[in-house]
Amino acid sequence: MNELVVRLCCTLGLCMLMVPTVYSASNPSIAVIIVEKIRSYGSGFEQPGSADNSFNRQLVTMGFSVVDTATIRENADRQRAALILQGDENAARQVALKHDAQYLITGTATSRPAGGELFNTQMKSLQAAVNVKLIRTSDGRVLGGGGASAAKPHLDEVQGGILAIEEASDKAFAQLSSSLSALLVSTDDSNTRGKVVHISGLKSFQHLNFIIEFMQSEFSDGEVELANYNDGIAELQLSGGANTSVIALQLARKRFKSFKIDPYNVSANRIDATINMIQR
Repeated sequence: MNELVVRLCCTLGLCMLMVPTVYSASNPSIAVIIVEKIRSYGSGFEQPGSADNSFNRQLVTMGFSVVDTATIRENADRQRAALILQGDENAARQVALKHDAQYLITGTATSRPAGGELFNTQMKSLQAAVNVKLIRTSDGRVLGGGGASAAKPHLDEVQGGILAIEEASDKAFAQLSSSLSALLVSTDDSNTRGKVVHISGLKSFQHLNFIIEFMQSEFSDGEVELANYNDGIAELQLSGGANTSVIALQLARKRFKSFKIDPYNVSANRIDATINMIQR
């Protein structure tokens, strides 16, 4: 089994916009991280990534902004990469958050030969199973799930396993289609729906506390809750109050004692921002 050994790449503070750009809310960002294993008697387990590719292709067709799975895996640190290979959903969610994915499809895809050769042939039957969940990265809430199996006859165990996983992936994706379609529906009630503020580059929890206090005083007609904080990245949930464009502008104008906030992506219900330290 191949092991992911990579370095974590930090790209904080690259965008310093005075006025954030407002993007369409109809294209939410999503990542796919599926642990795939194809059992081959000749070479043990193979990990070709056919399930990732199958899901990504269909998500692009639906209209999602899809984070490249290869980039996600390359930029995962060693510890999280190992946890992902073990099927750790939280590790996958944290990696997806680092790439600003609003949603995540994660799970497992496996294939193995079923018994010996088929009658009067040299082909084998390859049995595949795919099980996935659709998760909101901001709070880990499971929005949907799917599971399917498929079988393919083939002379080559790996190639047959890939074909079987692709077919099972299509079936599992179909089970998620209604949940995914709901994420693409654009509505006009963005002021009353929950909003997410994703902040990276935090140097301490005290910095986050300053931000929360500022937002609670500045937007007193809404509620601010901390949904998640890990490794310098925070997810804040906002209900009610001003729209995201106004919130982003206020955050960009505010100068804290040792840092400032630079929003770099704003949609109807989400703000992505990074922390930049003030040089003295």
